[in-house]
Amino acid sequence: MRFTNKEKQKRYRLKKKLLEDGNKLFREWELKKMEKSSRSAREVKASIDAILALPKEWTEKDYRNAKTSLTSLRFELYHEGNLDLQNDIAAVRPTPAESERATKTMKKAYTALVQTLELASSDPYDEAAAVIQIARYVGRKLFNLKEVPHNDPNAFCLALLPQNYLKPDWLEEYMQNLVVKNCHNLGFRKVDNM
Repeated sequence: MRFTNKEKQKRYRLKKKLLEDGNKLFREWELKKMEKSSRSAREVKASIDAILALPKEWTEKDYRNAKTSLTSLRFELYHEGNLDLQNDIAAVRPTPAESERATKTMKKAYTALVQTLELASSDPYDEAAAVIQIARYVGRKLFNLKEVPHNDPNAFCLALLPQNYLKPDWLEEYMQNLVVKNCHNLGFRKVDNM
């Protein structure tokens, strides 16, 4: 594609503005939300960088999509359930103080796991396989406990164990409800035989 000097200048200003918007979002998130977010700074920065990486000969559509994606990420970072880790930990802790201590420790563990995945692979399919294997590892630890709280993380880890594990009675119904709840957002409808 050939561009006139005027078009090149306009494209430069548009891309510069997009980069500024992305950097501004990251700085705002760092200052206002990072401490309470389940996400690591590296994870948020990588998400923003992926949005800002326009193709070499980007079109207006590419630019609009990037702006829309940046707006969606802002909404997700500020308004949606970015406290998944905190909520999952709090669900099985008797006091807020214990919950806060455990959350700080697990945020560090989460960040380390994400960084390890990024160093080991850039392929999300391989990363998904590694995450499932980690969940199985945790599931085996949960399996050996006498009482396992009924919550999403525990159910997920237990459900991934092979069939030779005798799973708790509550697990099947819990997983059905979990799948229906999480797929409903995608437009799936509840299946009669579930």
